[in-house]
Amino acid sequence: MEIEHIVNLRHQLHRCPSLSNSEADTVELLEKYISKFNPTKVIKNLGGHGCCFLFHKNDKYPTVALRADLDALPIQEHNSLAYCSKHDGISHKCGHDGHMAMACGVLDYLDDIRANLLLVFQPAEETGEGAKRMINEPQFQNLKIDFIFGLHNLPGVAEHKILCKRDVFACSSVGMEIQFKGVSSHAAEPNKAQTPYPLVEVLLNYIKTNSHFELDEQFKIITMTHVSIGEKSFGITPGDGEIYLTLRAIKDEYIDKFKEDITKITQNASADVQISYHDDFPALKNNAEAYDLIKETGHHFDFEEMQYPFKWSEDFGHFTQKVKGAYFGIGVGENHFNLHHPEYDFNDGVLLTGIKFYKALIDTIANKE
Repeated sequence: MEIEHIVNLRHQLHRCPSLSNSEADTVELLEKYISKFNPTKVIKNLGGHGCCFLFHKNDKYPTVALRADLDALPIQEHNSLAYCSKHDGISHKCGHDGHMAMACGVLDYLDDIRANLLLVFQPAEETGEGAKRMINEPQFQNLKIDFIFGLHNLPGVAEHKILCKRDVFACSSVGMEIQFKGVSSHAAEPNKAQTPYPLVEVLLNYIKTNSHFELDEQFKIITMTHVSIGEKSFGITPGDGEIYLTLRAIKDEYIDKFKEDITKITQNASADVQISYHDDFPALKNNAEAYDLIKETGHHFDFEEMQYPFKWSEDFGHFTQKVKGAYFGIGVGENHFNLHHPEYDFNDGVLLTGIKFYKALIDTIANKE
């Protein structure tokens, strides 16, 4: 299979990145490419700029969806590539351009596929918003998908290696924002203030005693990512503050316990405290039947079953809560720049592996019908 056209597509996507919830230009580029294959149905503006391209062949065939993420990151690119991002401060540093290109690459096999193919392009993965919004759309719910699959590129893993795992593939996480509204005082009389200092002290102690950093079935951590208290002054005991925490765990119930405990801690604060949540990612749980299909397909590739899930999060878990589906990883090189690094660039050398695995996976499903 010649893939120069797929490499070119990937480079076009890389050159024109879009941030979460602003992916209209990316969708336009994809639609221009995919329209050449005459999709049966195109559904746009799903959960924002999400879109689906259906290639319906036969009512008796299973409908298999391949999901790719649309959005880029607010990171300045530090590369001298011919196809560098043309948008200052925005770049594809998580490889979503490669994910989209591999999904599109499956269209070259369209005549040989004995399934109804649905390409799902999801917005706002980086912020954990897009998948949930898409699955709540009636137009998406009416698609009657039998299986849905997605993948992520994996720096630090040998090129072309396929990784997957039963049950939880990637951890649950959520951002917790705590706003503290107290009363300031003179710095000479801190005892007269309602200050966030004691709350920060209690939270730090809770984090220290309740985090489990080892990646096993008890993995659960809290990271204090931001603290802002008071003003730059030597004469005022601050009354206001804000604290940002990232709660992360292998199981959703660990996140729920963190929320419950921290809420109780804030209720004991001597001031008004408001809590809000952001970037909510449920644990990405692979459906057992869908995982078995990936494992069976993996016999023809360099496949490895993971022992523990990844610490990072992925909102594909919203899809697998509603549809039989599974998520897997593909290695892009042991010495490859890490995700979100300013010099990261997707490895074009694994595009064909991802495309062929998707095609083989669809064949595995079709052969069981």
